Amino acid sequence: MSTAKLLPKTVSVAVVGVGLVGSEFVRQLQALPLPNPFCLVSLSSSKTTVFDPNGIPPSADWRALLRASLPSSSSAPSATDLPRTLAPLVRSDNAVVLVDNTAAASVAETYPALLRAGVHVVTPNKKAFSGPQTLYDRIVVASRESGAKFLHEATVGAGLPVLSTLKDLVATGDKVNASFFGFFFGQVVVSFVSLCLWPPGRTRSIVIALLRARALSQRSSAHAPAGQICPFDHPSLAF
Repeated sequence: MSTAKLLPKTVSVAVVGVGLVGSEFVRQLQALPLPNPFCLVSLSSSKTTVFDPNGIPPSADWRALLRASLPSSSSAPSATDLPRTLAPLVRSDNAVVLVDNTAAASVAETYPALLRAGVHVVTPNKKAFSGPQTLYDRIVVASRESGAKFLHEATVGAGLPVLSTLKDLVATGDKVNASFFGFFFGQVVVSFVSLCLWPPGRTRSIVIALLRARALSQRSSAHAPAGQICPFDHPSLAF
């Protein structure tokens, strides 16, 4: 009889952040043909959370559900309650995945508790890497101890397979000696080029205002030029 670890038959998915990126992810998840192993159990906006351990039906109007659940008191559920809410769903036959589409530090701070509970985390949120070193260390330790995966490829190179490639090389015994110079996010490139080419007196704030007016920037704080330019907030953008 094989002793190989059995793969979960189902996957419970919790989504935090339902803006441009999050809503498109939910749309694609709901559009998957049935049967499929995924079950959307939780949706969190900046104001409230909808949770159903049995799954939110693909045909449901999830925006209406969020509106209907707007909190009337401070005791209403929020994304920070998810470690406690999702932990009971973790079983050998059911994996639980949190997809964080926000740029919120408060959500990133829940990663250690989620991972300790066996909840996998998939995120483009850079706050776990631009905050205190202790937070990142706790994330790594929790992931190693529980075996829950922490996938954050989208935090570098807009999702290009950079992190996973480097991890695989190191894990198989290779030593990587590499230096990166002038490695910028796309919108930051536009901003710096604009500052260099436009007449004197065009400050960074003016450039950002013009980018917004021309719809070259996104509304999400995770991708707005003002948030991307500072290398202290996002180390991957430093040069």
